[in-house]
Amino acid sequence: MSVRRVVLRNTLLYLSLALPLLWAMLLWRPTLGEFSPLLPNLPAKMASMELGPIFLSLLASASTFYAGSVVGAIFEGRIKEMIVGSLYASSFALLLSLPLIYVSGSGTLSSLGLHLLLAFLTLILYNAASTLLRLKESEIMRTLSASATIYVEGLIISRIAKAFSQSPTPLLPPNLSELLYVSSTAAALLTLPALLRGSSRGVLSAIGEASSKYHIIVPSTLLLALYFGYYRESLLILLPSLSQLSPYLEWVGITAVAALVYRRARRSIEVSALDRVGDWARHIQEVSTYRGERLSELTSAMEEFVRTGRKERLILLLSLLLHGEGLREGEIERVLSPLLGHRDSPRPLLSVKGRMSTLEMRDAERRGRVLEEVVERITALGRGSIDVVDMVEVSGR
Repeated sequence: MSVRRVVLRNTLLYLSLALPLLWAMLLWRPTLGEFSPLLPNLPAKMASMELGPIFLSLLASASTFYAGSVVGAIFEGRIKEMIVGSLYASSFALLLSLPLIYVSGSGTLSSLGLHLLLAFLTLILYNAASTLLRLKESEIMRTLSASATIYVEGLIISRIAKAFSQSPTPLLPPNLSELLYVSSTAAALLTLPALLRGSSRGVLSAIGEASSKYHIIVPSTLLLALYFGYYRESLLILLPSLSQLSPYLEWVGITAVAALVYRRARRSIEVSALDRVGDWARHIQEVSTYRGERLSELTSAMEEFVRTGRKERLILLLSLLLHGEGLREGEIERVLSPLLGHRDSPRPLLSVKGRMSTLEMRDAERRGRVLEEVVERITALGRGSIDVVDMVEVSGR
């Protein structure tokens, strides 16, 4: 489906919802009591409630969602993904929070809606900042922004808990907000050592990897806060015999969790190190000297280069072949210089849909010409075994 048809379809769907909402808000202005036949158990005090704020919430949410669909249909690129995701998340946030802010007569529910909106906006801002920082390869700022987001989200959740615990009919325990705030602060501080990831020292790197396990640290600190704040006392009341053993059991549990996190961090370091070496680098050590296997490996590397632009594997294989034929390092570099100096066209972060595929087609053509030039240089050497020349010629076709 073309971009124009997608935009037209989304626009018609949006107008079919937005125009009735505008008519209801500006001209009709209904109250909830007008729908009493559909709501037989409607309390009398709610019959006079105006539905304009609900219509406004639906209109704001639909407009934001429509904007995201239009941006997604017209543009492409990493920035497009960030913008579209942020608009969709904003649409969901508005749909949840605005009715609570404007419709409910309760101050507690209005505060809940406001804090929900702030929580969503914080996550949206973090997602946008994380995407931009990833593009700039600024891991330090990404770590700091993640820790700050954990702290802010914990602060917002603690405020929500405080509002419900201080209402005329408390729905939550009084000290829950303090426990949530302490646990989020501790989680934010525990994730700061993630700045040490990539350190040349193994111990510091392991600490950084352990601190980057946000999905483990945040729930763990929350569970610990709830345990020591509520469940520990209740458990000791139910089982008084555990009062003497509880400190030892708690420390054993904390030590076991810490050991588990450290072990997983060490394993991730080893796996990431192997990933950096690459499957192709490990596999090349196992490649036999049989002509058929070497031809298959070289053919696969050439196809991968033309298709995706990944040239490291091809450079390694050609370098090994030329080195085996007696060429020195300088000669190998001269022969492979077109391949070594090749760079794909930079991809725009935001562009009109279709431009990416055009750039990819042009780059594929350029890669094919570069490969042909390298093959011609190798065949022009006129030295070494004919097997090497034949393999390169056959793979280049």
